[in-house]
Amino acid sequence: ERFIAPEGGTRPDRGYVRRIKFSDPADVEAILNTYRDYYECGVRDFHIAFDDGPPVLEYPEDIKSFQNDIAAAHLFLAEKIYNLLKQMDEPVTFTVCPLHYYNPLDWSRQQLAYIKTLSQLPADVSFINCAAVTRESALAHEHITGRKALLWDNWAAGFEGMHPLPNIFPPPAVKNDLHLPEMVKGYQFPLMDKEMMWYLAADYMWNAGRYDPEESRTRALKKMFGS
Repeated sequence: ERFIAPEGGTRPDRGYVRRIKFSDPADVEAILNTYRDYYECGVRDFHIAFDDGPPVLEYPEDIKSFQNDIAAAHLFLAEKIYNLLKQMDEPVTFTVCPLHYYNPLDWSRQQLAYIKTLSQLPADVSFINCAAVTRESALAHEHITGRKALLWDNWAAGFEGMHPLPNIFPPPAVKNDLHLPEMVKGYQFPLMDKEMMWYLAADYMWNAGRYDPEESRTRALKKMFGS
């Protein structure tokens, strides 16, 4: 009713006890069981996050099984999850945050090879990207991956390490192309619980084409302080 979709997912290679061993069927089944549990709770939108994980395979068994190619391991696990979700009775969505999620125009040859491997996933699997904010970068992402980017604006990340967390923030989306909504699959913010951050994010997402960063910031300050 409120257009809010709870999303369930995992970070399999950033485990708190130990990282997943991709070649271990028991580890893979444990991950799949997590998605089964989310589904039974009513979740219909899912993701898997490889961002900020280790850039190479760590276990000798994984190195052998996947020819020392972390992209092949990520593809293997993502396909397992996708196939499981497609067996469910109701329609679901599945999103991947790749290991490399920054500006597609800056990807190295090695990073491009990783993305090309992961792009073997079906076209209805969305890819999160944090920097496809210009026409050039958005189109490059679509050309490389075969799908429009689901743009995760990382604007809030610059403040999350501050203690105490400030109450006043600069506006997001300053560098975003005004026609960006036509070139991406969707748009999302990670938000912290600060009044101004919610005002600014909501303002951009209400109408990105009419968004003016400084006007938005002025309105937010007036709402907070009355002047």
